[in-house]
Amino acid sequence: MTTTTIHANCSSDSNEVKCPKRKASAVVETYREDEKKSPFQRVFNEDDEVAVLEAILEYSIKKVTNPSADINGFYDFIMKSIHVNVTKAQLKDKIKRLKKKFRKNAKGNRTFLHSHAQKIFYLSNTIWGQEVKGKEAMEVDMGESRATSEQKWRKLEIAELEVFLQRKKLIVEQAKLMLKRLKYEHK
Repeated sequence: MTTTTIHANCSSDSNEVKCPKRKASAVVETYREDEKKSPFQRVFNEDDEVAVLEAILEYSIKKVTNPSADINGFYDFIMKSIHVNVTKAQLKDKIKRLKKKFRKNAKGNRTFLHSHAQKIFYLSNTIWGQEVKGKEAMEVDMGESRATSEQKWRKLEIAELEVFLQRKKLIVEQAKLMLKRLKYEHK
């Protein structure tokens, strides 16, 4: 005895099984639905990553505290700067991942394929570049209070960022001069 499994939409005569034909548009629509579902969607875009790092710098300077230590205050502070609504957990995770990415890049070769990656690295370096050395210095009792020491580190970070901006301005000036020279030579 043979058993046949018949689909719910099919009918069976004694020797023949008849199933309605599926429309091609239904098959294509099913394929499109599967195509739309992605296991990973990027929450923060590149501009948001830069905004997060810039906000960390600004918050650290204005509030003289680490944003990770005051995640509630930092969350309220940054929500005006980014283009997406995120939870505090997502923000905290993003900061953690940016820091991890910086540490990985700081150890390796510092060649960047995109200007975005370079900008992220320099901002991250301003924020976390001296962190290990700074913590070691704070652990040694040098007769200064912790708050005074943190203020000095913040001033140093500001100075480093100002030098970074001056360097960028100089690069722009040099590029303009080179462009002007090339235009003059090709007349």
